[in-house]
This record gives sequence, C-alpha cells and structure tokens, in this order.
Amino acid sequence: MPVDSSFYDSLLSEVEEEGSSMVYTSANSTSMPSGVPAGGEAKRGGEETIVTTPWYSDGAVKEHVTLSDEVKAFGRLQNLTLVERSGRTALKDNIQQIVSNFWEGSSVLSYGSFANSISIPQSTVDLVVEDCDLQHFPAFLEQLPVAGFKITTSCATENEAFATVTKEGVTLSLCVAKDKNASVHLHKHTEKLKRIIRKAPAIPPAYAVLRAVLQQTRHNDTATGGLPSYALLLMITFITNMVPEGAAKTDPGLLIVEFFHFFGSTPPGVKVCPKTGEFEKCKENLYVSDLIDSSHNTASGCTRYMQIRAQFAQCGMALEKWSSNRWRGYRGRTPLSSILAYGTLWERCG
Repeated sequence: MPVDSSFYDSLLSEVEEEGSSMVYTSANSTSMPSGVPAGGEAKRGGEETIVTTPWYSDGAVKEHVTLSDEVKAFGRLQNLTLVERSGRTALKDNIQQIVSNFWEGSSVLSYGSFANSISIPQSTVDLVVEDCDLQHFPAFLEQLPVAGFKITTSCATENEAFATVTKEGVTLSLCVAKDKNASVHLHKHTEKLKRIIRKAPAIPPAYAVLRAVLQQTRHNDTATGGLPSYALLLMITFITNMVPEGAAKTDPGLLIVEFFHFFGSTPPGVKVCPKTGEFEKCKENLYVSDLIDSSHNTASGCTRYMQIRAQFAQCGMALEKWSSNRWRGYRGRTPLSSILAYGTLWERCG
C-alpha cells in the first residue's frame, strides 16, 4: 500500500522535498553537543559531582564527561574481552571438529559482527560451511548435543540447512550450504564493512550503545519483528555518510545524536542508502539498502519499526535535555544514563 505523501509535508523543518529525494538538515546543536560537558555548570558550592555508572565504575567528574567520551567508554565496556573472544573461537573450533566428521575438507568460516570485531557479549556468532552434501545434516545435528551444544532451532532446504545452537552462554548461528562458493558473498560484505569501520571509528561504540537501547525493549529480536543487527549497522553507516564533512565518522556522540534525530523524526516510508548517505521515499516503513545489492532491503523483516522509531524519538528527546543550559535536575546522572538501564551491565565491570 503506497505511503500517503502528506506524511512528508509535516517533516518539521528538518526535511524538505526535492522531487523524489529528500534533503535533511542535521540536529546540529538542538541536542547536547557531543563535546559539551554533560554536567554543564553542575558545580555547586565549589564541589564537583562524581558520577558512577557501569562504564564509569571508578567514578568520573560529571563536569568533565562529554557524550562522545561516554559513548566510547560504553563501547569499551561492551567490547569482548580476550577470554570471551578466545572462548567464541574455541566454540567455532568445536563446530569445525564435528563438521570434519561429515564433510571432509570443509571449513567453518565466520562472518558478521564477530568477523568484523564489533561483537558485544550478546551478539550471535555467525558461521557458514560450504560445499556440503546435505544428506549428512541430520546426523550432524545429532552430534551437536554430544559435544555440549543445545539446539534451539534447525531447518533445511534443498540447497541450505540452518541451525542455531548455544553453549556456555554463547549463541551460534550456522549455515550449511551445498554451494561451494556460499561464503564468497559473505566475505565481500565482511571485507567491505571492515574498510568502512576503519574509516569511521565512531561506528563500533555507537553500535554498542544502539544495540543496548534496542535490547532493553527486545526490539532487537528478529523473531518478533525486531530490527536485525546488520540493518542497524547499515543505518549507522548511513548516518556517517549523511552528516556533512564526515564529522560523525570520528565523533560517536554526534553520531548517536544524529541517528536518533533522523530516525526518530523522519516519518515512516523512507529508504536509506548506507553507501552514499542519500535517502528517499518508499512504500515500506523502512528500507535499508544492502551494501552490495541495493535491491535487497536488510530491514524487510522489521515489522515493529513504528515502535522502534518511537523509541528512537524518546531517546533523542532524553539526550536533548542534556543541553549545556538544561542540566539542572539531572545531578548525579549522565547522558547515557537517561537512555540505558544499568541492569546486568554492572557484571561487566565487577
């Protein structure tokens, strides 16, 4: 069903139409500038306010905290430790041993966030095995529990088979493909994303924050129409290319402010191109073009975008309250504290 064009007549002052495309004016200083201290003039009676959060577990002087520094600190908290990364590699090796029993010469290859080194503790480890005779897949599944893996889902088609397993608190998603070149397409995506992240170091910490925001409301659960993590990563990439002069590529605070401002204020029915930072109207609520195949909407399964968009808008308004002249009433808090629940995050800094 076509989107009513009247939606786009009410895009506030941020978006104006030019033919089939739209021009966006950034949030600029409407939200808390990423380099402005979170506390503004929070010093009272000559005393400094010390804030403590999971990402500032030793405490930080509120007057010295900036949004960008806080996003970076959160990113460091969520980075996989050496032990966690080694553990996931060991699980991949476990899968490889079982695979070798059924498909001699086939290798288990990783892709996605783990391969791109932007995994957070809750991230799924994506694996693929190619050039496999799928008649052995049922027997392969039987061996997984023997090795300590718990199978949560599995299915098979004529050319591919899939299984989602867990072990030691880690979820692994495995694709077993008949095609001997199944990993070529995935490898192209991985290498392209690695190049993008090298040029835009603000992406990983911003991604960690936005993943956490979605997880709080289970809007990251694709099984119930949530936003796929790959689509989220491409939406972040889109913002880095949309903001003028590439400013958001190195400033994670500015990146999440602009992210919430764009996706929280732009009406449904928008198609974004991560490669160019351009966007236009479309029939779907949200269309996030793939990096390689622009005809593929990586957010096609996201049926809860209206709720997600509302969440982004609320987060944007929460951060706006941290503008340097509106800090009062938030003594002892930080910008990210207004959009993130601490929950189990304390366990990361214990």
